[in-house]
Amino acid sequence: MSVFTILEALRECYPLAALDKWCTLYKSMKMTITVDQNNIASTRKHLSEQLISALADFGEMPADSEALLLSKFEKVFTNFHNTGKVANRKNC
Repeated sequence: MSVFTILEALRECYPLAALDKWCTLYKSMKMTITVDQNNIASTRKHLSEQLISALADFGEMPADSEALLLSKFEKVFTNFHNTGKVANRKNC
């Protein structure tokens, strides 16, 4: 039995709530999203595609957590775990 099969079985038995799915997406994005300062349009497009895909897969963000989730997604570009983060520049 493979790990994938076990994980799929667990997902069937214990489906994640919408809030958990959105939080998992945030945690993944804060580690992996990159910013190409020479092509900001591509970064914007990639982020939009991820959020639209999540909306289709997970459904709407829970209304009582929407403000919190949106504030978290706003910070994915500068999270200290993100190796591709945009550095804060004071002399721009």
